[in-house]
Amino acid sequence: MLVNKNLYLLGLRGDSIRTIKKLRLMSGMTQREVAKVLNVAQSAVSQWENGKSRPQRKYRRVLAAIYNCGEDDIVSMCDEKAEGE
Repeated sequence: MLVNKNLYLLGLRGDSIRTIKKLRLMSGMTQREVAKVLNVAQSAVSQWENGKSRPQRKYRRVLAAIYNCGEDDIVSMCDEKAEGE
């Protein structure tokens, strides 16, 4: 899952379309799989991806590791999604 190295190439950095959902899709994981790794409900992952809520710091760390990006990337993607709605 070498997502981070491809973020610029795929237009996911510096672009308003970047979302944690795109990172999840690029990793080939389902919401259910991510939820299982984090030991949270699938609905929590859905809410993060839809800007309804933000993952707690402990989950952002794991998401960053899963998606091979920085924790700050996860935070900014959640913030961007919330601002766009």
